[in-house]
Amino acid sequence: MNLLFLVEGGKTEPKVYKAWLSHLFPQINFVDRPEDMTTNSCRIIAGNGYPNMVSAPKIYGGRSRLEECLLDIKKYNNIDHFFICVDSEDDPYQTRFDEIHNKLEDFKTKLGIDQTQATEFHIIVQNCCLETWALGNADIPALHK
Repeated sequence: MNLLFLVEGGKTEPKVYKAWLSHLFPQINFVDRPEDMTTNSCRIIAGNGYPNMVSAPKIYGGRSRLEECLLDIKKYNNIDHFFICVDSEDDPYQTRFDEIHNKLEDFKTKLGIDQTQATEFHIIVQNCCLETWALGNADIPALHK
């Protein structure tokens, strides 16, 4: 099983998700490049903030992290599950979910990714943000520095 995670933050989320996934799947192999994904591999991509993770950065143009991930999925065809993990911030859960879902579907259509693609897509909306959860559970982050 190969997993790809696009997480909103650049520091906290990659560390937390890697720790959680290592606990849940001790046999998982973390890789940095899409071509290195074999059996039981996982990549965690830092989105470097919202909305840049799902929209092309206005400063220099180019592609969003979401679009880059979808291009890798299409090119390498080696991802079983793709998770998009975002904070809800001040938005209600459904508002943020719908926004991400619409962006995902627009990019899938643009890139020609359809139901024949073996990848399953998942959207995780963190309420309100991952850092808030950590503040409320201060003992847990201290155990996993």
